[in-house]
Amino acid sequence: METILLVFGCVSFGSGVLLAVLGSSIPHRLIDEINERSPADQQVDTFRLTETILRRHQQLCPDSSNRRLMNAAMISGILMWAAGIGLLLDYSSLHDLNRNQVLGPRQRSIAGTLSAGPISRNTYNYTFSVGANSYSGWGSMYGPEPKIGQQVVIYYDPDDPTVNALGPFEFSARERAWKVGIGLSLVLFVITGSVKSISVCWKYWDRSGFTTPGAQ
Repeated sequence: METILLVFGCVSFGSGVLLAVLGSSIPHRLIDEINERSPADQQVDTFRLTETILRRHQQLCPDSSNRRLMNAAMISGILMWAAGIGLLLDYSSLHDLNRNQVLGPRQRSIAGTLSAGPISRNTYNYTFSVGANSYSGWGSMYGPEPKIGQQVVIYYDPDDPTVNALGPFEFSARERAWKVGIGLSLVLFVITGSVKSISVCWKYWDRSGFTTPGAQ
């Protein structure tokens, strides 16, 4: 399941970026359409779209497929980009829960020492020793501001102490079910959205006779 979320998250994020790039490459066509229907003294000499230019384009070219293509690409791109971010965040949470399910039963705790911080939202560096070996890590602490050198409880994997945290490795089957459900919903959205986006963008692309700048 983790792999599915990761793959779909990357694909969705990348698709969103590509659609947004497509949408942002269309304004030159809108300007061309305005100039084709405007007298010489009312030509637009900029490729920067403003609300005034868009309104003028809508008045002069009410049935423009280029404008519809731009809107479809930008909206689809934003939705796919957002879905990709959601999937990657869900993947990260699910990955941590699956790790905690394995580590939870065998985790150990030991006293450690805060050695540096805070860095970015109460994140502190800590050190601890297991046998003759020393380890370190970063973790967030909330509540009263701790002091450097203060002792804290560190939780770690006895099979690999480099896997450690300031809090226990906790697992919740209910939370995992929620994460899986959210992930599957986003995957379904990405599949449906991809098909719909391709269909809509292709329809307007075909009608618009779209060419990129410099194309012959």
